[in-house]
Amino acid sequence: MAMWRSGLEDDERRRPLQKQTVEAEVEQLRRRFPAVMVLCFLAVLLLQRWQAGASPQLPCELERPAVAEGDRDLQDDMSDDLSPSPQIEYDRLLGGLLIEGFEEKSCRSRYQFARYHNSPSIPYPYLIERLRKQEALQKKCGPGTKAYKEASKQLRSGQSINVTGCNYLLLIIHAGLGNRMLEITSAFLYALLTNRILLVDRYKEIADLFCEPFPGTSWLVPSDFPLNYGEFTQNSPESYGNMLQNKVVGGSTDRSLAGSGTTPPYVYLYLDGNYDFHDKLFFCEEDQQFLQSVPWLIMRTDMYFVPSLFLIPAFQDELSRLFPEKDTVFHHLARYLFHPTNNIWYTVTKYYRSYLAKAEKRVAIQIRIYETKGILQKNGPFPHILNQILSCAQNEKLLPEISTMTDGATAESQNNRTVAVLTTSLSSWYRDQIQKKYDEHTTVDGTTVNVYQPSHEEYQRSKNKKHNMKALAEIYLLSMGDVLITSGFSTFGYAAQGLAGLRPWIMYRSENHMVPDPPCVRAMSIEPCFHQAPYYDCKAKRDTDLGKVVPYVRHCEDVSWGLKIQRKPKVGCGGDSAAPEIPASPRIAVARHSWPEAEGAPDHSPVTRKKKLALDQKRWSTVVNVVLVAFVMVVPPVVVVYGGSGVAPAVWIAAAKAQLRRGAGDGSGSFPYARSPPDRLLGGLLPDGLDERSCRSRYESSMYRRNPSRKPPPRLVAKLRKHEELQRRCGPNTDAYSRAVQQLRAGESAAEPPECKYVVSISYRGLGNRILAAASAFLYAVLTDRALLVDPSNEMDELFCEPFPGTTWLLPRDFPLASHFNNFTIDTAESYGNMLKNKVFRTDDAPAGTTTTQPPPAFAYLHLDHDYGDEDKMFFCDADQRALSRVQWLVMRTDLYTVPGLFLVTAFQEELGALFPEAERDAVFHHLARYLFHPSNHVWGLVTRYYRAYLARADLRVGIQVRNFDPRQAQSPLVLHQITSCVWTHKLLPEVLAAAAAATEELEHAVPVPGAKSTAVLITSLRSWYYERIKGLYWDRATATGEDVGVHQPSHEGQQQFGKRSHDGRAWAEMYLLSLCDVLVTSGWSTFGYVAQGLGGVRPWVLHKPANLTSVPDPPCFRDASMEPCFHSPHVYDCKLKRGADTGKMVPHVRHCEDISWGLKLVDPKHSTSTDDA
Repeated sequence: MAMWRSGLEDDERRRPLQKQTVEAEVEQLRRRFPAVMVLCFLAVLLLQRWQAGASPQLPCELERPAVAEGDRDLQDDMSDDLSPSPQIEYDRLLGGLLIEGFEEKSCRSRYQFARYHNSPSIPYPYLIERLRKQEALQKKCGPGTKAYKEASKQLRSGQSINVTGCNYLLLIIHAGLGNRMLEITSAFLYALLTNRILLVDRYKEIADLFCEPFPGTSWLVPSDFPLNYGEFTQNSPESYGNMLQNKVVGGSTDRSLAGSGTTPPYVYLYLDGNYDFHDKLFFCEEDQQFLQSVPWLIMRTDMYFVPSLFLIPAFQDELSRLFPEKDTVFHHLARYLFHPTNNIWYTVTKYYRSYLAKAEKRVAIQIRIYETKGILQKNGPFPHILNQILSCAQNEKLLPEISTMTDGATAESQNNRTVAVLTTSLSSWYRDQIQKKYDEHTTVDGTTVNVYQPSHEEYQRSKNKKHNMKALAEIYLLSMGDVLITSGFSTFGYAAQGLAGLRPWIMYRSENHMVPDPPCVRAMSIEPCFHQAPYYDCKAKRDTDLGKVVPYVRHCEDVSWGLKIQRKPKVGCGGDSAAPEIPASPRIAVARHSWPEAEGAPDHSPVTRKKKLALDQKRWSTVVNVVLVAFVMVVPPVVVVYGGSGVAPAVWIAAAKAQLRRGAGDGSGSFPYARSPPDRLLGGLLPDGLDERSCRSRYESSMYRRNPSRKPPPRLVAKLRKHEELQRRCGPNTDAYSRAVQQLRAGESAAEPPECKYVVSISYRGLGNRILAAASAFLYAVLTDRALLVDPSNEMDELFCEPFPGTTWLLPRDFPLASHFNNFTIDTAESYGNMLKNKVFRTDDAPAGTTTTQPPPAFAYLHLDHDYGDEDKMFFCDADQRALSRVQWLVMRTDLYTVPGLFLVTAFQEELGALFPEAERDAVFHHLARYLFHPSNHVWGLVTRYYRAYLARADLRVGIQVRNFDPRQAQSPLVLHQITSCVWTHKLLPEVLAAAAAATEELEHAVPVPGAKSTAVLITSLRSWYYERIKGLYWDRATATGEDVGVHQPSHEGQQQFGKRSHDGRAWAEMYLLSLCDVLVTSGWSTFGYVAQGLGGVRPWVLHKPANLTSVPDPPCFRDASMEPCFHSPHVYDCKLKRGADTGKMVPHVRHCEDISWGLKLVDPKHSTSTDDA
């Protein structure tokens, strides 16, 4: 990472020399072109000779990689934006583990898994041979066959003589899903070793979770099975341990079971975690000899007992032949046995495509909390667990390092690399905190980190079908990571690492709420741990440490008393060596080039000489093809480059290389993001020459907007430049300002006309209100030639950059009236309304064009809040504006967007018409907001990091802003229905299919359509409830169009927190993110939504404010007449006629709002209908 950063700095230093250097290099390379062509031709001839003969011999015969290069399509190494392409040939049979002939549509995962996962290991031929024999056995003796019927009949009658030649192992399913997968795998291997037919309990959703693994038969025990095995417990007399203890079998003291002559029709094997000494004798060879004669074995276990099978002498030779790579047992058997059903597989692939596919690296973090204090098992929040996760990931360099520098100092180092972090946990808190870390801080090398979590069920519900289906989906998603961090002791993590073939980093269980040191350790193998392994030496008949008997069975890292299988130390070219470091799989190779810590899973042990030669032949054939293709692709551009002149071709090549690194296609992560070249000055709206490092958002914002913004009118641009001069002349730290403050402090009226006049905007209410108030005050300042000063309280000085060059808009903190701002109310004597009411201030004694002998006050307080009175509303009358023009200091307090009211003041109409011609009347706030409000570097970092992480690569971005004004609707199914009805009715998002329709439709969409568009939905809300439900809809159900929809929410604060810096910073970032969306859905009445739509220049779809708690508004939403905010509490007075009037009908460009029927908003009269979908 340091190398990349220094490289960027070197590029900056070399830039002035590029022109002459490139010209010299091009000329030099042109002279070398003939020699290059000859060398390429000779290389092709040599490779063709190698292809025809034997492959070149290496000095030392090394083990071959997992997948021969010739067995992989060239496109396998190419990045895929959405998902693996259906055109690429994958090892759909997993190296022979699977058999052809299954009906694909009934179980798509069986043959599609390889599209999303490259195994680091190939199964050995003997294992494949034995699997085919087991399939034949299952088909011969499985349910529905004559042999099974006869065996069931004998079992029902209590006969122990096996006349069918078929022995059975029935597995009772229980415990959590991770345990189930481990116990099924263990039972299957035991059945394979003992030539038994495996049957599994049909009553534990197995059929809903997994497809049938065996062709032409079922592994589910029939419902008419003779035994009521659900009632079996540890105390059942039929258990093997109790039979031994009660001497029902093996009556002699030396336990000569084989010759005891007592063979029961069935034996119950109790191998749960709390089994006792006699149950554990199952792992002794003599007991296995006896059990071999029992026709039916009924097994109950919740553990992965495979390591102890490797310690039974009778099984060791067979196991060595099946698994020469001993630490791949679960990897191979799990991929053979477990194929998620279509509904689950659809959710896996859809989530992968929507959230993970486009990342250059995927880091999967499985979090399991074993806290037992309090009610139930608590999952947090536990800060020490969060610290342990982050310490592990950062210490082992699995995630980019978080920078301690400011956003402005590190922004130049941003790159286009994206790391997707997938977290799985019963709690969402850990995901939220990890996301917050990377949202609020940049990374050292500029890599973008996005964090996802599919679900958070809060507590484990192992008997809930839907819960288990989600759990299985998450196990498979974890297995698709490039790097895996798991929680020690967790069977959920064991299943994921085994499926993936990845050695995980295991987080130790913490004690006393302290972070362990070290926080994690790299697993010795990909195998699960046998938690409660026996410690009895059957041959010596005494306890012993079975973790030291053979070199490939060792104690587990996370469970010190447990056992797990590891790879045997092997001999390299130079003699004996330690167990090798595990190389990366082909899928991980790209990430590993830049991330040395991203290692894969086990390498492969030697294959036969014949197979090596075949692999070599394929490999070198592919190399030749690669070179030939490269020759054809490279030579024509080389001819163009060296045959031309100047530097243009070299620049073209550099640009092409950069584009390849970024990825092709609009929205694929390239920078900048705008469809057209960024307009850094926004059509002249912004002045040039301001310091870019101190405020990056000012000139970078156009890079992130796809749709071109409205071009500001020339008169507005000229007026802004003139007003900037006024701000510099009269602003703080000038002589004019000092004199004005001195007069104010003395309570004196300024000379008429005043040298400089001011309007002070008090920062008040929520952030949306403050932004609208500041924009209103600024336009009023422009119209009345006043300098605008903004109260810096409520973080206004930390959220926004300075808008005016060469001066500040922040009111100095020693301003004489600042200490009184909080006390200013509608009752304040200095308010303009009260001065009118009390005849302190008169407007009728000063006709236009004359002066009055009555001196104006030193300042006037303008109370324009939502609760202002009739006298306060006289502010919008001409005569009152003439009177106010004599007052040097106006202090304005408002929580409203008062701009529509200014358009009704006759004295302002001519100037406003020039600043905002007819076509721009609906873009006043759009222009003013883009001019005034530039996020500070910290907030801009939040915006850009989140945008790059979650939104940049989507083809369509839909923003949904949810604001509930009634606390009873904080988690309302009716509001949820209103949102979905709006976006589906108006085709803003694809509809999801009903459950019945989805069952068949998902089959058609399980394979992604090449070039299919992706949609990112950005939800902002104080709570996560709506986000969780909408995300769940698009994860659980197929869309009618087959599109992939990702749903994101930056934060959920729970409640609005006025004046809190972190809250307001995130709120401002989320407003800006909403403004970067292509389509916007907002909540009526919400100033938050008003700001977003105005900044983005988007006419939103507005959700009606629900009138009650029992019904959804009909229609649920409407298309707003303009992007302008609504003036919530306008005056209803005709100043000329001096009577009440409908101010929404006075001029054609000021109309009533649709979300607030009495409010006013600016519209374009030619396009003011809300039914227009354009």
